[in-house]
Amino acid sequence: MKKIIKLFAAALAVCCLCAGCGPVQPQDEFLMWEEAPQRRDHPGVSGELLGMTVAEGSEGEEVTNVEIRYRSTSEVYVSDSPYKEVVMDYWFENAWYTIYEDPRNWNGPLMEISALNGNNDTYETSYQLEGNVFKGDILCRSGRYRWYDCCFGYTEFDWDLPE
Repeated sequence: MKKIIKLFAAALAVCCLCAGCGPVQPQDEFLMWEEAPQRRDHPGVSGELLGMTVAEGSEGEEVTNVEIRYRSTSEVYVSDSPYKEVVMDYWFENAWYTIYEDPRNWNGPLMEISALNGNNDTYETSYQLEGNVFKGDILCRSGRYRWYDCCFGYTEFDWDLPE
């Protein structure tokens, strides 16, 4: 009888340990996890991620500068967006999930360029995110991401975690 109790206790302990050993799901890693709504895209513009660098913010905190080049793919492009929305989405199981939303998103007049002349006119801009993407504060998994600026549309990119 004691052997049976010991075997049962050992089996129970193994089951308890294994229950927490499954693969970590992305919704458990990202600080934000919401199904991404259908957002307005801008077919007259393409975006290209130029790079990301970590810097010191105005209050000494770590921030990440995201640099993107937008290029006109039509004759003339002018955004008619009345607000500013910047988010980042992650692709998982055939759906996009919003994992970052700029806390400075706002309604009201835009204070930056939101037009491109034709002939492959380009506009390079830098966004500042709170946190350090290289420490996994924002990009905590390898995979497909997309950056969205309501004035210029989507910029998709693949990300591999640094080793």
